[in-house]
Amino acid sequence: MPLTDKRITELNDHDGFDGSISNRNHRYSEVSAIYYIWKNIKTPYIGISHYRRRFFLTDELLEKYMEEGVDIIIPEPIFLPNSNKEKYIEAHYGYDWTLTLQLIKELSPAYYDTALNFSESNGFYPCCMGIYKREVFDHCCSFLFTILERFYQLREEKKDIYQRRDVGFIAERLFSIYFIYHKNDLNIIESQLRQLTSKSDPEEEV
Repeated sequence: MPLTDKRITELNDHDGFDGSISNRNHRYSEVSAIYYIWKNIKTPYIGISHYRRRFFLTDELLEKYMEEGVDIIIPEPIFLPNSNKEKYIEAHYGYDWTLTLQLIKELSPAYYDTALNFSESNGFYPCCMGIYKREVFDHCCSFLFTILERFYQLREEKKDIYQRRDVGFIAERLFSIYFIYHKNDLNIIESQLRQLTSKSDPEEEV
């Protein structure tokens, strides 16, 4: 069942059927929308952004990338003062990260060495954003949601409202692992992001 009876768009009329996990939004965050797109939107390209984050791209540049056969456009990486593992443990629950590595080893073992290296490195791709060729998006989501579904089953819902978004936090790291693993066999472009402020503030670029 949906988490709320309030309806703001016609899209919400589809909540709660087999192609939706909107009832898990409190744990999946924006990834519940990515799941919906994966299951229901059948277009040659899929683009994911945030309401206040946009790729720094022009129509002309997008056309150029399409002509060049680019597979994915993703945000430029950000670099942390410590490792991805240390940052995750500092901000969230250490066992969640340990469990995620175990699930990658069990369910997607080809990615395990990349996951270990990512764990000890300090760069990652933020925001779960990307512009994908359809077949690449399908492949990425298959990897992503196989692990997230098992994580969701094994970890009880946390009491803290912020930490309750655990599946979404893990998803952001899984996207990074996927992009790093495929950096040599997919044509991947990194793009700057721009941050939109409120209507009363000037637009900021990041």
